[in-house]
Amino acid sequence: MKNSTISRSFMKYKFYFSIFFSMGLVSCVASDDWQTMPVVDNHSIVVHSNQGQTNDELNSLFSSVDIIPSHQYSLAELIDLSQSNNTELRSAWQQAKQAALASNAIKTTYIPNVSANIIGGYQKNDFDFTDSIHVNTRTKEIIPNLTLQWLIFDFGQRSDLLTSSDHLVSALKYNFNLTNQKFVYQVTLAYLNYNQAVKDLTLSEQGLSNTLVIQDSVKKKRVQGLATIVDVAQADQLVSQSKLDNVIAKNNKKNTYQQLLQAMGLSPLSKINIKTDSERKLPVSIAPVADQWIKAALISRPDILANYEVVKAKQANVNTAKKNYYPKVFVVANLSSSHSYWGAQSLPDLSQTSNGTNIFVGVHIPIYDGGARDIKVEQAKSQALESMEQFNNLKNNAANEIVIAINTLNSALESHQSALNLVKTANITYTASLSSYKQGLSTLTLVNESAKSLTYAKKIESQTYFASLIAASNLAFVLGFTINSDNILTVAN
Repeated sequence: MKNSTISRSFMKYKFYFSIFFSMGLVSCVASDDWQTMPVVDNHSIVVHSNQGQTNDELNSLFSSVDIIPSHQYSLAELIDLSQSNNTELRSAWQQAKQAALASNAIKTTYIPNVSANIIGGYQKNDFDFTDSIHVNTRTKEIIPNLTLQWLIFDFGQRSDLLTSSDHLVSALKYNFNLTNQKFVYQVTLAYLNYNQAVKDLTLSEQGLSNTLVIQDSVKKKRVQGLATIVDVAQADQLVSQSKLDNVIAKNNKKNTYQQLLQAMGLSPLSKINIKTDSERKLPVSIAPVADQWIKAALISRPDILANYEVVKAKQANVNTAKKNYYPKVFVVANLSSSHSYWGAQSLPDLSQTSNGTNIFVGVHIPIYDGGARDIKVEQAKSQALESMEQFNNLKNNAANEIVIAINTLNSALESHQSALNLVKTANITYTASLSSYKQGLSTLTLVNESAKSLTYAKKIESQTYFASLIAASNLAFVLGFTINSDNILTVAN
């Protein structure tokens, strides 16, 4: 009989517990909004074998990527190769994911909170009444308890909290996009600087070749008695200067290559073939700034969109703080069961089973808190106003950045056109002076100066060419565009 009573008690407890647990399980289905966040479009690259490195310990400190030794990587492929391993991108993604999970946590406050407790105990006592009379007692008790707490009405405070949280999630999504754009922009700049270093090395080798031609002509004239020792010394000096420039250009190429690896987040010991691009035809100029450019940037730049979401979140926080003045309605339910057993020496065992069920509806009414709620409301209002000021300031700065970027690009394009003309005239002068010198119609000084002028003109042309590409990249970045090798100058056209 005792065992039957205990069994019925626990069956009843399990039945109610199953009901409450099923309600909570159905209501607690969390949103997976974070899975819909923007992700980087990483195209797969066919891999063969990774180049062996002599310093495995150093390589282990960096994200491992598979590099095809025989393949020449374009800018888009370099970005794709390193994008998924960028630590800043992964960090920004985790921040956005954490914000989404925090938003889901707020959603769980709409459903009941069910908890179960089981308390059990055993007690044994020995009593000595006389030297010959001893009594032993034993007591056992088990008390299972199931409690439900549910905030059913709060005048929309949780809704305001959820609205604020959702805006923060959106802000961090845009921040992830901004981090991605910054990464692409940094790799693009490093790639262009490396391209310029390669072009400068080529120009320095051409300049060295020109000075060697001059030196050879001077030596031939010296053999014929038509050149002086001073002429030979000047030619040798020009060759030495060209060799020095060539050494500097080689070192600059190595340094910009390492800077590109650093921007990509690769090991400094990585060996990768880079496809250079220095023959792109540039436009003469671009159209002046227009209102639609600025308007397009204000609705596409991720930093502006993220800041706008922060403003909306702060405004929702004001409503949340105001709801602290209103009462809250809640429900509390409790289901409990207890079973007690008492036994004594030489006496029949006694047991008792009891069940209890109760449900309460309560109202929490805030009356006085010394002005704490007023302070919270004023703090929320101040933060909302501050975020709005920051948003307006960001928009003004964005408009100025666009105007400056357009002016910079136009200036670079105009400079490049002038440099092209300079190279053309300098090349004519050098060719004519060298031919005249060989025929004995001009001096070596004129030839040396024309060679220096030609080398200088080509360097200026290279600098203005890549300055135009960098300026175009900067304009695309301030307009909120993602840069790649195909559309780097689309905005310029």
